[in-house]
Amino acid sequence: MPKAINLFIDTNIFLNCYQFSVDDLEKLDKLHSFLEADKIRIFIPKQVIDEFYRNRESKIKESLKHLHDFDSGLYLPRICDKYEEADKINKSVKIIKKLKPKLNRKIEIAIKQKKLKADEVISRIFGNDRSLDISDDLIKKARRRLRLGNPPGVKNNSCGDAVIWEFLLEQAPFGEDLYFISDNKRDFCSSLNEMEFAAFLQDEWYGIKRSKIIYHNNLSDFFKKKFPSIKITDEDVKDAKIKRFANSADFKGVRHNLSNLSEIKEFSVKQINDIVNASISNGQITRCQQYSPWVGKALKGIVDGYRNKINPENYKIFRHDFANPIKDKDSIDKTLDDILRDL
Repeated sequence: MPKAINLFIDTNIFLNCYQFSVDDLEKLDKLHSFLEADKIRIFIPKQVIDEFYRNRESKIKESLKHLHDFDSGLYLPRICDKYEEADKINKSVKIIKKLKPKLNRKIEIAIKQKKLKADEVISRIFGNDRSLDISDDLIKKARRRLRLGNPPGVKNNSCGDAVIWEFLLEQAPFGEDLYFISDNKRDFCSSLNEMEFAAFLQDEWYGIKRSKIIYHNNLSDFFKKKFPSIKITDEDVKDAKIKRFANSADFKGVRHNLSNLSEIKEFSVKQINDIVNASISNGQITRCQQYSPWVGKALKGIVDGYRNKINPENYKIFRHDFANPIKDKDSIDKTLDDILRDL
């Protein structure tokens, strides 16, 4: 019988699950089956669980932003009254107005009870007997790392990442590779190539464990490599990145999520229309390009090659909104006032 794969999943990956579709969560849920069958041995320090639940509500809030902002008010001009379609639209709006509060209540209850689909999947992965406590001695080692200036955690003076690293050095078996999945590029990735693990940490690991860290920045790549029969496709990954971009809740999120989108070489018709729709409907994106001109340039670089495949009205709005950055002080002050009102 082959040895189980040693796996560590960082907190940021678990938090991203609140933006997964139901289908993607069901694929992720199969990870639990691999754990139960001893095909995977997962290392979950208590630090990861604490970080997850500390940040859970803010991540859910980010995911729910567009639901809360959704306005079901649609008012047709009187000249539409005699048309059958207008009557159907008005009835549909009434249904939406009734359903939205019910949906909000159900989601609020599920959040409080930790009964969201993502909660259920993650809870099974965490398991009652899988998390391991952090000893006082291990915390001392982590603090010593920071004092010596050794990564991870030095760049933001965070002891948490150092605790996780010391935990893995202590718990992972000698002579066996560890699959390490994290989107924390600042602390765990090479400064020369963010797709590679930090050389200092890789060398330290080999010196102590006589094995390698095999790094992935997302679960999809890991599944493709080790369990190709479970497919989180490239299109799924694209859709998830577009969804994160559409849900950007602040300027920092816009820049980060757009940077990820810019790495994609090709989009489907639906995907490019989703990008355009997000760009013109999310005020954070529209306003961000006034202070970071590259945002507008990057979006136009993505969108303009698909102009014949985009809804003409939306494309017209897009070209208007992202035509020129604000230059005069009065416009900047007005935009700042708008931003402050949104806070």
